[in-house]
Amino acid sequence: MQPNSAIILAIDPGKRSGWCLSDSGARIRSGHAAAIGELRDVVVSAIGHAEAQPAPLVIVAERWSQHGRWTAAAQAGTSAQWGRWLAVIEEAKAAFVIPRIGRMDLIRPIVRVDSNVWYRALGGSTRDKREERLAYAMRRSGTDDPDEACARCIAEWATFAPEVDAVLPRAFRRSS
Repeated sequence: MQPNSAIILAIDPGKRSGWCLSDSGARIRSGHAAAIGELRDVVVSAIGHAEAQPAPLVIVAERWSQHGRWTAAAQAGTSAQWGRWLAVIEEAKAAFVIPRIGRMDLIRPIVRVDSNVWYRALGGSTRDKREERLAYAMRRSGTDDPDEACARCIAEWATFAPEVDAVLPRAFRRSS
């Protein structure tokens, strides 16, 4: 199965967010960001890469759910950081003249994915505890940073996910 031909910006939102930028399944770069300026740099870089290809940019972010030790403080912090990502994305859309590829917008709708979905699709078990999931993600992605590892795994999942294909024009969807 071939990957889709999109530029993927995968985000594991949190106080210290992991992110991964990939192009047709190949990782370009990844890291973590916390400050608003770092988030802005990541989004601007992703838009610039998509514009240079040209290829559609799909932002794929983990959707959190209340499982495990999910405190009100953790939920508030994660929600606040996701809100910062959304603000930076909207700011970037307003600041740039976002090019079009044919009749489509370069930036596609945001796709959200539950951690169980990407984890299970990449071979993990839903019975694994949080620590086991993070260790698996770090082994699979080749980094010892858990936030970056999750973002890399989200990007890997997104390359073949029907949910991402659904927001892409036909010419950029994966072929089976």
